[in-house]
Amino acid sequence: MGAGLRAAVFLACLAAPPALADILVAFAWDLNGGPVSQTVSLAVEQINNAGGLLGQKLKIVNFDDGCQEQQATMVAQRIADLHPALVLGHGCSASTMIAAPVYHAAGSILITPSSTNPKITDRGLESVFRMTGRDDRQAAAATDLIARRWALSRIAMVDDGSLYARGLTDLVRSGLANRHIMTVLSGAFPPRAAHYPELIASLKEARADIVYVAAAWNQDIGNILSDLQGSGLPITMLSGDSANQIGAWNNGTPMSIPLYYTFLPDPQSNPAAGPLLSLAKARGLLLNRVAIYTYAGIEAWAEAVRRAGTFEAATVSRVLHRDKFSTVIGEIDFDVKGDLKPPASNWIWYRWLNGKLDRLDEDGSPK
Repeated sequence: MGAGLRAAVFLACLAAPPALADILVAFAWDLNGGPVSQTVSLAVEQINNAGGLLGQKLKIVNFDDGCQEQQATMVAQRIADLHPALVLGHGCSASTMIAAPVYHAAGSILITPSSTNPKITDRGLESVFRMTGRDDRQAAAATDLIARRWALSRIAMVDDGSLYARGLTDLVRSGLANRHIMTVLSGAFPPRAAHYPELIASLKEARADIVYVAAAWNQDIGNILSDLQGSGLPITMLSGDSANQIGAWNNGTPMSIPLYYTFLPDPQSNPAAGPLLSLAKARGLLLNRVAIYTYAGIEAWAEAVRRAGTFEAATVSRVLHRDKFSTVIGEIDFDVKGDLKPPASNWIWYRWLNGKLDRLDEDGSPK
C-alpha cells in the first residue's frame, strides 16, 4: 500500500464514528421465567425495531437465580461484572434483597417486577425501583378484609419460611393483633412439596375455618388448595400476591374451596394494554399480570433514558423519581423510595372459586 493510500485510510478511520456496543439488559429470574421472560424479549425487540435507545441497540443477558439466596448471590455478582444499564428481577424478595446493593454499587438500575418486601426500597438505594406493591400495604389490605368478614372466625396463619412469606404473615398477624383478633394456629410448611398432610392435620386439629397461606412458590398454594379440597374441611383459604398465577397449577380442575388473594389492578383490563395483548396473541404468547407490569417498567426506564439523554444510572434514576410515564398499565410514577405510586400499586382482593375468578369490592363481595 502506498503512502498516500495509507494516509487516506488513516484519515477515513479518524472520521468514522466508533462502533457502539450493545446496551446490556440483564434478566434475573428462576429457570421457568415463562411469560415474564417472553415479555422482556418482546419489549426489547420493540425498542430495537424502533431504532434502539439513543441510537444503540439493547441486548438481553439471562440469568437463573432459582429463587434461591445462595444462587442469587452468585448471579448478582456475575451480572454486576457486566455493568448492565438495567437489571430486571429478581422474582423472589430474598434474592432481590441480596442483589439490590450489588447492582447499585455497579452503577446499574434495578427494576423488580414482583418482590414485595418493604425493606427492598426502604434502604435508600436511589437506583432501585419496584413495579409492584409493598407487603406492609398488602398486609393492611388483608387485615381490613379479615376484620370486616371473619373477625369472629378461627383463623390460622401459615407460611413456607421464606423472607417474603414469613414477612407477610408477620405483618398480617400483627395487624390482626392490633385489632384484637387472635389466631388459633401459627405454623410453617416445607416449600415445593407435592402434598401437605401434616398441615391439613394441624388445621383440622385447630378447627380452623380460615387459613391465610403465604408462599414464595405459587405451586405450593395450588397444592395446599388441592389438599384442602380433598380433605373435606369446611375452610376458606386466603393468600397474598404469589397466588396470582391462578390456573397455572390447578390443571383446570375447579376448586370448591374458596381462595381469596390480593394482587394489583388487573392490567389486562386496561385499554392501554390492548396493543401489547394483541401483539402477544398474534405471536402465540400468553402474558400474565406480572409480565405486563414488567413490560411497563421497561417502558418507563426507556423513556427516562430518552429524557435523560444518557444511560448513566444516577441521571436516569433522577428522571424516574421525578417524572410520570405512559405505559401499558396507564400513567405511572414512583415515590422517593422507588416504590410504584397508587393507584397502580393498590392491593385489590380477588376470589377464585369453581373455576371462576372475580374481583371483589372493598366490602369483599364480587363485582
